[in-house]
Amino acid sequence: ELKGPLVLAFPGWKCRWDFMPETQQTPKVFTSPDGREWKLLKDLECMFGTRLTQGGQEAQDIIKMVEAGNANLTAQALFSEGSRRCKESQGSVEIDPATEEIQVGLREEFQQKRERRAKRQKTEKSNRNLLYGVSSEVYPVQEGWAAFSSAKDLQAGLAKFRELLKKRGFAEHVELLAIH
Repeated sequence: ELKGPLVLAFPGWKCRWDFMPETQQTPKVFTSPDGREWKLLKDLECMFGTRLTQGGQEAQDIIKMVEAGNANLTAQALFSEGSRRCKESQGSVEIDPATEEIQVGLREEFQQKRERRAKRQKTEKSNRNLLYGVSSEVYPVQEGWAAFSSAKDLQAGLAKFRELLKKRGFAEHVELLAIH
């Protein structure tokens, strides 16, 4: 189970706390070295678990990252400062353990910075091949109609996915694409 202080201690990771005046809470957002933001530790656990199960270099990198985080007690100790300073300033606080820098600022400043970063990332993503990185290797191994081993299985699978998407509120005209 991941805890906030450990994630903050991962090499290259940062954490931001934003004061919510309505509730007096300070939700946190972890930022990975690639700029991706994580609001829930459970989402990180799920992603790490999937990659560890798949094995390979990514699994080894995660193991090394967790070991480095466990060893970085200085970064872990900084974690408690985030929420405390955020409540004091009633703004936003970002901690970068690599420099031990604690930035305190107005919530609006951090929001504007985040919006600029999101706009830049959206522009970068729109220029990418959308199928880059798609792999025919899946885990767990698919069986029955989910394996799409025949045209009949494909039709059954697409019908099932369409049904599930409709339950989640997707429009009926959403196109489904099967890569074989």
